[in-house]
Amino acid sequence: MASTSASSFEKSFKYDVFLSFRGEDTRKTFVDHLYHALCNRGITTYKDDEKIEKGERINEQLVRSIEDSRIHIIIFSKNYASSSWCLNELVKIMECEKTQEQTAYPVFYDVEPTEVRHQSGAVGEAFAKLVAKHEKGSGLFSFFKWFTRKRKRMVEDVEMKMMLQDGDVPWKRHEAKFIEKIIKDISPKLHLISLNVDDNLVGMETRLLNVVSSLELDSNDVLMIGTGGWEVVERRLWPELFLIIYPFILKVKALLRMSGNVHKALKGSSCSRYVDHIEHLAALAGTPNWFKPGSRIIITTRDEQVLIAHKVNKIHDVNLLSDQEALCLFSWHAFGREIPINGYKELSEKVVHYAAGLPLTIKVLGSHLCGRSELDWVDAINRLKNIPLKETLEKLELSYNGLENDQKEIFLDVVCVLKGETKYRAIRILESCGFNARIGLRVLEQKSLITISNGDGLDIHDHIEEMGRNIVRRLHPNEPSKHSRLWIKEEIKDILVNELGTKATRSINLGYSNLHSDIITKGIRKIEELRLLNVQCKVTEVDEVNKYLPDALQYLCWTNYPFQSLPETFQANNLVNLDMCHSNITELWEGGERKVFNKLKYLDLSYSSKLRTFDLSITPHLELLNLTRCEDLVELCMPVEFPNLKSLNLSRSKVINLNIGLTPNLERLYLEGCSHLKEIHAPVECLKKLVHLFSSECLNLVYYTVDKKHESASIDTVEINVSCVDVYPLHATNDLLGFRFTCIYDEPRSSWSGNLEKLFRFGPCACENPEYFLATICDLQHLRELTLEKRIHGDIWRLESLEKLSLWWQKFQHLPDSICLLKNLKSLELYLCLALEQLPGNICRLECLEVLRIIGSESLRDIPSTICKMRCLKHLVLSNCKNIKKLPEELGSLECLKELWIKGTDISLLPQSIYQLKGLRICGSREQLESYGFTSVIDSVVEVSLEYAYIEL
Repeated sequence: MASTSASSFEKSFKYDVFLSFRGEDTRKTFVDHLYHALCNRGITTYKDDEKIEKGERINEQLVRSIEDSRIHIIIFSKNYASSSWCLNELVKIMECEKTQEQTAYPVFYDVEPTEVRHQSGAVGEAFAKLVAKHEKGSGLFSFFKWFTRKRKRMVEDVEMKMMLQDGDVPWKRHEAKFIEKIIKDISPKLHLISLNVDDNLVGMETRLLNVVSSLELDSNDVLMIGTGGWEVVERRLWPELFLIIYPFILKVKALLRMSGNVHKALKGSSCSRYVDHIEHLAALAGTPNWFKPGSRIIITTRDEQVLIAHKVNKIHDVNLLSDQEALCLFSWHAFGREIPINGYKELSEKVVHYAAGLPLTIKVLGSHLCGRSELDWVDAINRLKNIPLKETLEKLELSYNGLENDQKEIFLDVVCVLKGETKYRAIRILESCGFNARIGLRVLEQKSLITISNGDGLDIHDHIEEMGRNIVRRLHPNEPSKHSRLWIKEEIKDILVNELGTKATRSINLGYSNLHSDIITKGIRKIEELRLLNVQCKVTEVDEVNKYLPDALQYLCWTNYPFQSLPETFQANNLVNLDMCHSNITELWEGGERKVFNKLKYLDLSYSSKLRTFDLSITPHLELLNLTRCEDLVELCMPVEFPNLKSLNLSRSKVINLNIGLTPNLERLYLEGCSHLKEIHAPVECLKKLVHLFSSECLNLVYYTVDKKHESASIDTVEINVSCVDVYPLHATNDLLGFRFTCIYDEPRSSWSGNLEKLFRFGPCACENPEYFLATICDLQHLRELTLEKRIHGDIWRLESLEKLSLWWQKFQHLPDSICLLKNLKSLELYLCLALEQLPGNICRLECLEVLRIIGSESLRDIPSTICKMRCLKHLVLSNCKNIKKLPEELGSLECLKELWIKGTDISLLPQSIYQLKGLRICGSREQLESYGFTSVIDSVVEVSLEYAYIEL
């Protein structure tokens, strides 16, 4: 890393340090150690055997290199003065040292400083030989005059004779300490600091090391590293990163004032910057060739998309503080110490709980409560429950202000009515309201305004939520009826009961309420512009005459809708999503009226037990229809083709006949438990888009046609699920083994041989002859993914195209050898195979295997050493295999291995060879990893039931 002073812009140096030394004395020992230590700290260092290019005169390049170096470290050794080359370097260094920008730093290796000062001892002898050889010193004696004037404090005596004590060789340790001291001495001149983080920057050291570890300081490439995540955490991280790199922003600003040319200002330098706009980043760090080799550019931003669009090499998420870190940070600001004072621990924990890991809130509250009485603390904490902290909200709102108008609306909807919804459902709701929801949610996630959990749920930090809701309330803080969104039940109840609604309200999220349905329909009459309504009420007797819905509705979710039909006055011209599960509906329009829903795409009437027929002709644009558990439904009318329908769920209904030939784009078909279903007509044209078919327990299905006529030879992917109950009702013995089968199947339709049709034809009798059924599976030559529960067939090796095999609850003690013949298998997963004792010794024959996941195999004791020959293996997961005590010694030969999961095993010692696998992530419990000697352990929580820790080598 090239160094640049923040206060002086006249000189830009190519090198931080120039090493002057006598090669025969120190090149392979002290100088080699010093050189690599400097480079590892990001200090750009010149050493002649590393930097001189072929074909260039050495003298000229050395002179340029000395001039282009900020600090010159001179290693005086016994034979240093015998080299005219070294002394010529000193003459040039002496000239450069006269400037204020360059500094000489002498080091004495195995010689006394007095020997150099007085040219005595070994130094004198070497120098005398050189003088005799050249007759004149050619100005070399001026060097000694220069040295005599240097302050004694700069003289550092590295006495190798003293380090060799009593024949022992502890000199490596001492030499390392001395090299560390050299780096510490010169770092202030280079504007470098150590990673010792200030007490008030609690929790930053781990996050800082995570970023610094990705700098790859030994690489000569130009790397851009970005940090995305919580702005308030990043802004605490930024000063430390800023100091570690060096002050650069002032130089950029100064050069811009002088030249107005950003490209010129940045040429040959490295920098860090906080940017929120792509054009700003492009102006500051356009392309890697703007920077000299080895440069590192660190960018922090509120918007992850800025980093993605700029093609930043690595992106780090900056996590919120843990409870322990938060309590420590709060204590520093409230009490000036690491832990709370006596009597304030419980109150401090309440404040930390409120802050929820947000450093900004913790710091503000700590300073606010510092020195106050216990009663003041109690009062302040109670106040926070109702009145958010203004200073925190104002700073958090900066991210909101940077959004486009439609993104702001999406954010406010998420904050007020959609928190906790799944991403899929939220997208559907927002799209129903006219928003571009996918890109909108992605923008909010990239700006850290929302998070998407591993379970795909929308989550929002408590203070982000407060900020958003405060935006909705602040224009009319005491008049909820004028708020654009309503979510507080007491306020909604007051508005509906007293009919205080206005046109200002766009969204209402009432959730479950004991309000009578008549009150709800009467109360919303004045809310004419209502576009989103979510309500769940208890089933009561209602007056059908009172029903009412606003015509502006785009999304309506009314669980337990008590009326038998929609209001006659309701036009539904804007309605896109209608969700009325557990409703009392018998027909959508009363009296057989056939008003068409021109915009309706999503309709959910599941568990509407009084619905007997449904006519799709009034919903011509429907994409999803859910009629599951409509237990009286006997007929689904499809008089014409419905090209938009993609998902149809008739599970547990009484439908007898089904023609899916009129749904050419159907992707998902759910028919579980359709015990009355007798006939399905499914021409192949309607199967070309089908990817999910669930048809278990269709006990009376006697006719299932698959028309094999086709025009296209394109490849289709079909996911087929067949589920059979443990006790089969069609057979008197009721002793057939149950099993479950899932597969993803690729086959050119031009080569359909009937195997796929056989699977469909099995219907309810799949479990009557499971061996034959499994044999049929093994005939599927294009099968890519297969999941089997309880049963496996010996001919599985015939599945030549199989890439993923998942086995659940298998009772075998030994994994069948035939699995090792699956040459294209990339993923093998074994879940809860409790009897499994060993893996096959020839498992290495799975040459393409990338993932081996074994979970809950409690009887498994050993992992065969042949696994070390699996050159493609990337992920090895051994979770809750409690009897595994060791791993193969040569596991480190798996060069592709990226993840090793050993939580729940009894492994006491890791193979030494794995420490050579750079970038390997080892996952386990914190106690487990610390027992191996790891210190920088990171905690992670996927969900409440899955907590683990990890370390990256």
